[in-house]
Formats: sequence, structure tokens, C-alpha cells
Amino acid sequence: SVTAMVISLVGACGLRILWIETVFKLNPSPLSVFISYPVTWFITALCQLLFMIFTARKLLREDEKRKEQLAKVQA
Repeated sequence: SVTAMVISLVGACGLRILWIETVFKLNPSPLSVFISYPVTWFITALCQLLFMIFTARKLLREDEKRKEQLAKVQA
């Protein structure tokens, strides 16, 4: 849960600060600020999805190893 929290904080705060320091400086308009929200939401959601897939695969591999060990013990 800590990793998911860090991804959310970096996405909600860090990416928006980066956006203001780069994109907004190139195009200082309210629209530039407003567009930062859906862009950072999408990037954050994508990072959360990738983390979830990575974690799920890791858990599935560990579960398979446990099943193999249990089968060896029972044999």
C-alpha cells in the first residue's frame, strides 16, 4: 500500500509541479493548467495499473511455488 500511495502522491503533486515548470512556462494560460489534471490522472492511473499487474504476477508466481512445495511434501 505504501508504493500505491507514493505513486498517487507523485502523480497528483510531482507531475503537476513538473507540468507547471515545463508546459505552463511554454504556454502560460488557464487552459494549460486545466489540461494538467486529466493528463496527470491518466499517467498516475497508468502507473497504478502497471504496478498492480507487476504485483499480481509476482503473487501468482509465489502461489505456484507454494503449491509445488506442498505437492513435494505430500508426495
